[in-house]
Amino acid sequence: MFRYETCFLTVPEITADESKNIESQLDNIVNELKGTVLSYERWGKYQLAYPVRKNNYGVRFLVRFEVDKDNKNKILDQIKNLLAVRQTELVMRYTIVRLGTNLEYIRPESLDEMATTAEPFFKDHKTRNSKESDEETHDSKDNDTTDEDTD
Repeated sequence: MFRYETCFLTVPEITADESKNIESQLDNIVNELKGTVLSYERWGKYQLAYPVRKNNYGVRFLVRFEVDKDNKNKILDQIKNLLAVRQTELVMRYTIVRLGTNLEYIRPESLDEMATTAEPFFKDHKTRNSKESDEETHDSKDNDTTDEDTD
């Protein structure tokens, strides 16, 4: 058995139904040819290094599967067909890689997860900066003189 993973990037507006549709189609392809889907993960929304199809953001998915030696080429061709042709409106980029025996990886943090972890940082800094700016405005009001005061 050979292990593969497919990482694909979709448009940022992908819905849960569209995601489940792609998942079921991939599952059908692999199972039809006596393979096994090991995992299907939605990694989340990421900012891209450069625009892809005029999108600055995209949603990443990772699919891992096992196939036997005899059906390997058929499955890979059908997955390429699914992602490049049948789901071309949703899938912007994809890659298929053969894996070794080690299936461990470190998933990068998505924008969805960053929003919850960065929130306390901004709250602390906003309160400090707002206090400093309030003090500055009070000081400047005391130092301001108008023409009426000097006459």
